Amino acid sequence: MTNHVSSAYNQFLKVAILTTTIFSITPIFSLSLAQTTIETEWLIAQQTTKSLEIGSITHNGVNRALNPGETLTITMKGTKGVQASFLIIGDKYTVREVSAKEIEPGTYQSNIIVSPRERIVEGAVVGRLQRGKQVLYSAASQAFTYSREIANNPNSPESPQLPTENPSTSSPPQANTTDKNLCPPKFTSHRNGEIIDNNGFLIQGKTKPHAKVKITITSKLDLIGELLQFEGDKLIDQTIKANSEGMFQLAVPINSTAPSGLKYIINAVAILNNLKSEPSQLTLVQP
Repeated sequence: MTNHVSSAYNQFLKVAILTTTIFSITPIFSLSLAQTTIETEWLIAQQTTKSLEIGSITHNGVNRALNPGETLTITMKGTKGVQASFLIIGDKYTVREVSAKEIEPGTYQSNIIVSPRERIVEGAVVGRLQRGKQVLYSAASQAFTYSREIANNPNSPESPQLPTENPSTSSPPQANTTDKNLCPPKFTSHRNGEIIDNNGFLIQGKTKPHAKVKITITSKLDLIGELLQFEGDKLIDQTIKANSEGMFQLAVPINSTAPSGLKYIINAVAILNNLKSEPSQLTLVQP
């Protein structure tokens, strides 16, 4: 009987020791795993927060004008594995964004065929890198030029037909006397700095009943805060008439491929009885 109890007790001790050993080892393993996870997350965070860098931007449009049919090749070197594009700015008035392909780690390139309808005297190239919410811009140190010699040749099948202005159908002269008693038009559809819809926007406002409202809209792009700015296209230059309650509106279509952050500067002047008001201005932003 005593031997039987002693044997059972020995088995109990073995189980107790094994259980104690398991529980004593498990927390150590869990702590090691948690520590490894924290270190891994820290390393990932360090990699994703590393600053973007642009080393150089070069192109083949240096010291000579590119003719229609030739290719403008732009190369940018910088941080590898991120989104890249170029802003092509023509004579400070037109802005075009083109995508860039990473041809090798950290080297991005775009090839743009020169159109016969384009002529650029002084073109600028701005490189753009993006990773998440991080964005970096840098401009090429030298400008490029597009020639239109082939396009201006009347025997060329690709020559564009440029319209000629007929003086007899030109717009009548506008009022040139500013009247401070004629209040500037008031915009009612948008607030200054508002982000617009990609499909376009509708300008609405109020002025004197039956007054004419001259509206001009131009675009502007801030590349590095407000330190580097480029004026874009004049999109609208139109005169409309307010109704009997002084309400006016104008639909403005936009290019959905325009670069994000492009600003639309809207100026409106009221004209009544050969007098005009001070201009009012509204700025809207491309999403």
